[in-house]
Amino acid sequence: MNILALSGSARRASTNTALLCSLADVAPHGIFITVFDRIAALPVFSPDLEHPRSASVAAFADLIARADGLILCVLEYARALPGRFKNALDWPVPGRGRGVL
Repeated sequence: MNILALSGSARRASTNTALLCSLADVAPHGIFITVFDRIAALPVFSPDLEHPRSASVAAFADLIARADGLILCVLEYARALPGRFKNALDWPVPGRGRGVL
């Protein structure tokens, strides 16, 4: 089983990312966890940029499409999800491009 673990933090020294990496290290046999910690590398969502997609967006969408499941590890910022994380989730919304989420 392939699990994609999304870190919602853009910080290099993120505790969210560290937690997900630790989870990947102790995953049971047959469970493969890929940690995605490049939220900050994704461009701001714009319908004008959907076609063609940037390489970073295409790679992100491909990771989601190939995953059997997702783990989200996201901090709360000002009583909401961080804008970068919400932005990342806009890229693979159904009805846009490949529509994998």
